[in-house]
Amino acid sequence: MVTEQPIRAIQRRSLESRAADELRSAIVSRRYAPGCRLTEIELSKMLGISRGTVRSALQKLLTEGLVNQRPYSSWEVTGFSAKDAWELYTLRAALEGLAAELVADAIGRKVLDPELITGAFERLRTACEKLDGKQADIADFAFHKAVVASAGHHRLQTQYERVDAQIQMLIVVGNEVAGAITRLVAEHQPLVDGLLSGDARSAGEVFRANVIAAGREAVERWPVHLDENGIVDGGR
Repeated sequence: MVTEQPIRAIQRRSLESRAADELRSAIVSRRYAPGCRLTEIELSKMLGISRGTVRSALQKLLTEGLVNQRPYSSWEVTGFSAKDAWELYTLRAALEGLAAELVADAIGRKVLDPELITGAFERLRTACEKLDGKQADIADFAFHKAVVASAGHHRLQTQYERVDAQIQMLIVVGNEVAGAITRLVAEHQPLVDGLLSGDARSAGEVFRANVIAAGREAVERWPVHLDENGIVDGGR
């Protein structure tokens, strides 16, 4: 059970989306760690809203894969195995690779303002220069999300949004490695260069290779644990 309150009280009655945003932020930032038990009664007290609204917010997070429902109004923050992480990284590589191809092509044809990409990259650079880990995590995810949003492909963006909270969590975990914040700009520069080149094929390859490399690094250091059947799960 969490002893320190990791989420802020909502001062006035809000829609379930505000409660979902607050809970999502706490989970993605790992203020609520994987496996943490959540109860509707405690959350309703902390957020200052009804249990019904809390339940609706948690149902939304359930569809996003961030929580699991347990008996007696109890919920649990989803824990990710190495296999889960690898599946997300490979899915992300496919989605972002396609997005990168579309964005590079649009920039090459001069129908997309490159500032949408360079602006997101500069915000990442600023956060890294300040050694602000939290803002760097936010800017890192925002950069990749900006690429997907700029692709102009509605169905691609819809698929990405279905797992974007899980992707954001993986980015936070990946950036916890010592020295990660000092490497982020250098690791993202080839991505920006690929997009600005206007070469769709090259941009897609660079994005896919970048995400897969990050996935391999993450899986290699993923903690080994037993799954619900008592089987060791520590790799792909």
